[in-house]
Amino acid sequence: MVNKNKLLTFAIASCMTTFSTMASQDPTAPLGWAAPVEKSQPKKVVRYSLPQLQSIVCGQARCNAIMNGAVVSQGEQIRGYRVVSINSESVTLNRNGKHWTLSVFAKDIKN
Repeated sequence: MVNKNKLLTFAIASCMTTFSTMASQDPTAPLGWAAPVEKSQPKKVVRYSLPQLQSIVCGQARCNAIMNGAVVSQGEQIRGYRVVSINSESVTLNRNGKHWTLSVFAKDIKN
């Protein structure tokens, strides 16, 4: 009787182990096949293109610039760039400690 109980217990334990192993695998997959490991997506780097200066309009008190079809003033932001200064000839932008100076007219004017 003791041997039958041990044998029955062993049989039940081995069946449970087999069923749990089978449940964790795809029974329709080819032999030796393993599911591909999913890789995490790399972070997308956001690149801000330099705004296009279209015009500068100066009044009595201050100058405004038209950039990418929007009117901006000193201290405002456009496309990730902060407008540092605007004068009658150029606009200075700042982003991450770097400065860009945009002018309405090309500096290489030849007669």
